[in-house]
Amino acid sequence: MAAQGLEVVVMPVGMLAANCVLVIDKQTKEALVVDPGDEAPRVKKMLDRACVGKVLRVVATHAHFDHVAAAAQVAKLCGGAPIAGHEADRDLWGGVAKQFEKFGMPAPEGLPTGYDVAMSEGKPLLEGNSALAAAQVLHTPGHSPGSVCIYWPGAPGLLLSGDTLFAGGFGRTDLWGGSESALRKSLMHKLFKLPGETRVITGHGEETTIAEEKFNNPIAYM
Repeated sequence: MAAQGLEVVVMPVGMLAANCVLVIDKQTKEALVVDPGDEAPRVKKMLDRACVGKVLRVVATHAHFDHVAAAAQVAKLCGGAPIAGHEADRDLWGGVAKQFEKFGMPAPEGLPTGYDVAMSEGKPLLEGNSALAAAQVLHTPGHSPGSVCIYWPGAPGLLLSGDTLFAGGFGRTDLWGGSESALRKSLMHKLFKLPGETRVITGHGEETTIAEEKFNNPIAYM
């Protein structure tokens, strides 16, 4: 199964402790870097420590500043790896500096202004037959219009949920383009349909499983 061929390294980064996730193919030592919101040199150091030979993509589950601020820097440190984002978050990509301002934080240098590769549900994130290439993109709007989750089938499977789903909670919907009804639909009709044993790496905080959230997450009873 695809997920069993992967090594996962979770790194909380930045003032908001967003989880940057390194997903590494155990055989090829190729990797994805998901949600590098800060601390690009530390991310590169962890990649080197894991003996990663090549980063295939820098992936954003959504384009909020705490998840993408270091994307361009990480891409540059990793030999120009393409940055992947969703078209529905295009306006957010163009205003990362303004997001910092809204939260009363100074905008750092080197912010991304866009992405290189458009992700969409049903379109492969990567080509090939490697464990990484088994990734499925799930469009899960609600926290932002272009929020996505990345899913690898397996026993158990692996889901990177970004800020769509947390352990015991879910992403806020009062930011740019957020929608509580869309978020609930994304959870109830997509994520909660995945196998219960699926391991969930969230955008902030501890990991969980689909079964745990399906039966105990408060959104299931709203």
